[in-house]
Amino acid sequence: MLLLDDEQSPIESANHVVIISKDKQLQTTLAELLRANSFENTQIIDGDCKHCDIALDNEHTTGVIIDIADKTDVDKIVEQIKAVVPQNIWCCVVGTSDSISLAQRLAELDVLYFNSHSQLNVMMERILAGTITIPCNRNTIRLNIFSCKGGIGASFISAMLAYNISQYKRVPTLLAQSPEGTRDLDLMFDKKLQGDILEYLPNLDLYAGEFTELLESQRTKYNFIVNDHPIYHTDYVKYQHFIHQCRTFILVVERHVSALRNAKRFLNYCEQLHRETGKPLRTFIVVSDIHPAHAKSMSNTDVAALLGHEIDAVIPYIPNNNAKSVLSIKLTTRQKAIFRQLAMKIIGVTSRQVKSKNNLSFSSIISKVLGR
Repeated sequence: MLLLDDEQSPIESANHVVIISKDKQLQTTLAELLRANSFENTQIIDGDCKHCDIALDNEHTTGVIIDIADKTDVDKIVEQIKAVVPQNIWCCVVGTSDSISLAQRLAELDVLYFNSHSQLNVMMERILAGTITIPCNRNTIRLNIFSCKGGIGASFISAMLAYNISQYKRVPTLLAQSPEGTRDLDLMFDKKLQGDILEYLPNLDLYAGEFTELLESQRTKYNFIVNDHPIYHTDYVKYQHFIHQCRTFILVVERHVSALRNAKRFLNYCEQLHRETGKPLRTFIVVSDIHPAHAKSMSNTDVAALLGHEIDAVIPYIPNNNAKSVLSIKLTTRQKAIFRQLAMKIIGVTSRQVKSKNNLSFSSIISKVLGR
């Protein structure tokens, strides 16, 4: 799909172009260049994809120009673009680097790069010629929410994360629930799900089933797919299947040995795979205190020590309050903040605190309890 249709003028088809940059002079130059070529409807966002709260208008925004300054890490650049720019919007990148290899590597991922000092007119010519296309290879970011024990609220956590991501980023987001789990997505949202994708809220759709069974055209519509799936009956063969699908995993555990053992098995597999292949994997640990008494049964320090992994969030006990749907449950300000902060960590808006790993003095206990 081209930016400009042959039979339309730029002002008719290009409704809204967004400029994302921290460079005041570049902001002015780009805005003037766009307006001089009949793109009157422009918006400047003073910031960058990583540190600025960016929510693009999915319906009216036609294209985005992103200033990456002197950044050259292609993986990080593309990851940030995927997290911000909706799938149906074209995107091009400007920066100060003269590296031909940088431009080539970005081009391979359907992201056009232009030097901000010498190629802005070339970029404008490409836009006016209608040769900047909507990327076909902008991969959907897939997030697997793994329940490490039945009945510990992983589906609720999945729903809250999907909702927070869709509302914060305002990009198409799909919440999918595997049939191997509780199959309660219809009850959670008080909607009938009959095998098809259901449009529930702007930017949030629901699907009861394996998202891998959807057509590629259906999956690529979404910037994020949040997949709710249990792993407490899963063997190593299935682990390989999961890791082939995505590289971000959120393990939901409770303060019980069985849940921690399942989480540890998956973490060990990820660590082994990383050593063998160097494949980067992101793992998060979420402790769910589904019952009020469970919060006192094991400390956070003990949970982290047993898993050999820091805890990213603790979800306190949350009563249902007879709510009609999961999003109608009354949450306190603190509870809302926990889900929001966790969602921002997962999609990379906020960085995770990297803590030094202390030597565990009770390694023998870990080995005995987790059966390593």
